Amino acid sequence: MARPQKEGLDYFPLDTDMDLQDDKIQLLEAKYGIIGFGVLIKLLMKIYSEGYYYTWGEKESLLLSKRVNVDVNKVDEIVADLVKWGMFDSQIFKKYKVLTSNGIQKRYWEVAKRRNAVTIIKQYWLYDVDNILLNANINLINVDIGTQSKVKNSKEKNSKEKNNNIYIKCQHLSMTEEEYKKLVEEYGEAAVKDKLEHAENYAKLKNYKSLYLTLDKWLKKDCEKGGHNNGADSGQSKQNHGYNKKNWYATDEGD
Repeated sequence: MARPQKEGLDYFPLDTDMDLQDDKIQLLEAKYGIIGFGVLIKLLMKIYSEGYYYTWGEKESLLLSKRVNVDVNKVDEIVADLVKWGMFDSQIFKKYKVLTSNGIQKRYWEVAKRRNAVTIIKQYWLYDVDNILLNANINLINVDIGTQSKVKNSKEKNSKEKNNNIYIKCQHLSMTEEEYKKLVEEYGEAAVKDKLEHAENYAKLKNYKSLYLTLDKWLKKDCEKGGHNNGADSGQSKQNHGYNKKNWYATDEGD
């Protein structure tokens, strides 16, 4: 039986001068002394051991109180101040009762991105959203806002739903029928098919995230070099559409 995918980290970085460089830490120590700092470190240990966030409620408060031997009311007060001072994201905490931050997620991602698959709850994620959530090895999970529970479909169901939208598959990438038709309308079917044939054998395609955007960029560059006749006449020749096969490998630059 395959081992379950690990979500948490075995270690996390801790700056040696964090108490001098971070005003939030200085505020924490000014008000609570070493007890406040200890509570924060224990919280970070728990967060990173589970991933990049930690759900916070009465049970978690009691358990942390026992671990650090600090009164539960004091623990709640410290956590409330950490949220107020920006150590944890206040909007995420207010909406989902979850402790996380952009910095926590950045440090988590630096380690987790090396894994074959990373599970991310979309509503909790703050760090570099536009790039990371499009990453090929991300398994996105949505949150039911009404109950604040995770909506986890089985891998089989997710796979079926995803495959229903796939019209063309090329290595690890895929494209919908609508995307394929857009390319054909713009560049002609012969040019699009020829690009797909090259892409299928293109070793560097593993570094790309979107088949549609990649082909569109390649074809557009060819058109700029050789001229392009717009229109839905997909039967036109590759030459009429400005397609230049010998320039295909040059289109990789800057993608």
